Amino acid sequence: MKKTTFHIIIILAMAIFCGSAAVAQEARNRASKGPRGLYVFNDQLKEVFPGIRIKNVTTTIYKSLQDIRYTNAMYLVTVTEFIPSLSDLQELKNFARQGNSVFISCRYMSDEARDFFDVTDTFSFTGKEDSIKLEKDGQWAMGYFGSRMFTGYESSFHTLNGRNITVLGRNGSGKANFIRIKYGSGAVYIHLMPLVFTNYFLLEKENYKYTQAMLSYVPRSTDEMLWKQPRYSRSGSGQSYNGNDKSEFSFMSVIWDNPNLRWAFLLGLLVLFLLLAFGSRRRQRIIPVIQPVQNTTFEFAQTMGDLYFNQRNNNAIAAKKIKYWQEYVRNHYNLSTREMDQEFWEHLGKKSALPREVIKNLEVSIVRARNQRNLPDTDLVHLSNSIDRFYKS
Repeated sequence: MKKTTFHIIIILAMAIFCGSAAVAQEARNRASKGPRGLYVFNDQLKEVFPGIRIKNVTTTIYKSLQDIRYTNAMYLVTVTEFIPSLSDLQELKNFARQGNSVFISCRYMSDEARDFFDVTDTFSFTGKEDSIKLEKDGQWAMGYFGSRMFTGYESSFHTLNGRNITVLGRNGSGKANFIRIKYGSGAVYIHLMPLVFTNYFLLEKENYKYTQAMLSYVPRSTDEMLWKQPRYSRSGSGQSYNGNDKSEFSFMSVIWDNPNLRWAFLLGLLVLFLLLAFGSRRRQRIIPVIQPVQNTTFEFAQTMGDLYFNQRNNNAIAAKKIKYWQEYVRNHYNLSTREMDQEFWEHLGKKSALPREVIKNLEVSIVRARNQRNLPDTDLVHLSNSIDRFYKS
């Protein structure tokens, strides 16, 4: 029982861990205060979008948007490599057409994503410190905000073929690295420097102004944000999103993302825990009361004595006593008691080694008891005493 309970508790702990890990892995980036963590950005988000609700996306983009309609929402993707499936891209496009905003911040996009948005980008090694700037109201009003984090790398768009594409930002070389693509009443924003969301960038100089200005393109009426992040690692944002990767699907994340399923799951775990806590205790069975063994021999003798005493049958009592004595002789001295003649008594005296008068008194008492039709009490007592003396001698 103890071993079974231990195994169940281990399984229960694993279930709780798996249930919380689906959300905790993505949320850990937001709570990380390391250089590449997102703690500062997460803390300042509600100043840019007052009252915004943040939801961690723990499944694929397609799964998180399928058959769900949002209004005044933003879908934020902060990864290093963005490798979505065609279904992911189509859902993002439909999400934007509903009047929402899609914000993708990555250093590299897959060929399928570039073809879908009708752009091409480049990623090259420059060997120098890069800088970035934003265009606001037709002017490059934000200036430059350099960061040593960008030293040696440059991401930019090589060509922009779409008619609804607007350049919103450029790097130090003057190449576009931040664009907006209009879809219906919404838009898709593509930004090629995901490190601008990290703690290191936001805390250096006045770089936070760049990130704030960058997000100001998104309507301030946005009240809900779906945030797709890579799973946590010490490298922070140095991970990719792959819409075709089955590891993006999580059974526990489906439960956790649905409030009703989440509470049902937690309630079930609580009930199971209580059952284990109270049901695993050792149950002591009631010990039955065992009555002491009755002295049946004494009761039998008492019953028989009362019977014979009430009937006053001395001959029957004498016959019983003689019969029990004969059985004793057969068992102890190996003598036949069928004919109790003079030879028998001589053999009995020799084998028992008892005094002659003991054997003689016993012989006389037995012969007298057998020959009398109405045996008096005195003769019965004499027989009983002779037999008892034989036993004790």
